[in-house]
Amino acid sequence: MSGGEMKPFNISEPPGPPVSEAPHFLVIPDIETIFKAMTSINLLLASFGILTNSINIAVFARGRITDTSTSVTLFALSLADLSFVVFIFIWTSIRELSYMDIRFGVPKQVLTFYVSALSLLSYTLSSFLTVFLAVQKCCCVVFPLQVKDMFTLRRTVLILLTLSILTTTFYMLLLTAGKFLPRVNPKTNTSEMALVSSPRQLEIIQVVINISQNVAPSLSLIIVILCFVVLVHRLKQSSRFRHRSEMGYTKDSSDSKSTTTTTTTTSTRHHTDLPHHQLSGKDLQAAQSVAVVAAMFVVCNIPPVMMTYASLVEPEFNDYRRLWSLYALSGIGRTTLQILCCSLNLVVYVRYNATYRRGLAELCWVVKVTSKRP
Repeated sequence: MSGGEMKPFNISEPPGPPVSEAPHFLVIPDIETIFKAMTSINLLLASFGILTNSINIAVFARGRITDTSTSVTLFALSLADLSFVVFIFIWTSIRELSYMDIRFGVPKQVLTFYVSALSLLSYTLSSFLTVFLAVQKCCCVVFPLQVKDMFTLRRTVLILLTLSILTTTFYMLLLTAGKFLPRVNPKTNTSEMALVSSPRQLEIIQVVINISQNVAPSLSLIIVILCFVVLVHRLKQSSRFRHRSEMGYTKDSSDSKSTTTTTTTTSTRHHTDLPHHQLSGKDLQAAQSVAVVAAMFVVCNIPPVMMTYASLVEPEFNDYRRLWSLYALSGIGRTTLQILCCSLNLVVYVRYNATYRRGLAELCWVVKVTSKRP
């Protein structure tokens, strides 16, 4: 970066210099072949994500999504995930077509810049919604009696709208930072579109990138990990309580000589422990599903966060540096993890959410009946 120019911002676009020309410590054989294979894989995964999130939205829309604050949050999360995988699908399609030397009506640099920025916006919003969902369900298991007053439907919708507006406004700073003008590439002696920005705009861009790729992911990951630990601890407590209750009920039922006083005392003791340890069947399923979603978020986001801090510790692990090829491969792998994180929620809902399963079965029945009509 020099003067007032900046290379197009992207998520995992491999840097420009070919391996033979760029200085490097590490040579990765057939790196272009690996890039092409990973791009094809990401395209397939993005297609899968579009399908799964479309199904999620259809199921939530057909059901009564305004019944609970959790349903509204899951619906909003599906919308954010769908936006992300759609933009990634467009981005990978551009990459695939560029490998075939197919030209576009709009310069490739312009397309990749805006599509990458919008995909980053969508993923950041998805991360924030996941954090809110984890905090919401964490409060549900820690404060079961107060949670309905804490997360009312109106308050939840207001929080979701606020998160969406703030995230979009923040990324508008990136989308409006400068303009594209033709510039001559000295390596190829051809004219290319480049983002031209003032020094002030470049500072804004750097702040946006640092917050979106360093600060926000780190804070989101820490909060989700803490909520995951609390959820797992409470789920284990509930499981142990249910086991003791079942054992106590079996013992009381089989012991015909036990007195009424003993039975009453046992039941009272179990009932007293209930608010502190046991979750209802519906709350238990919701807590389990959110715990799995949180675990999936942690697994898929730890490598990208580690990659970010690795580039801070080792400056050569970055674009146009000596470890650029390893950095580029790590970047496209990061995109793969992000796609998976935004595409597999349907599997979690089917496994742990009985209401979702009923809604999905009803949706499949409607599609089947409609397809049979002449």
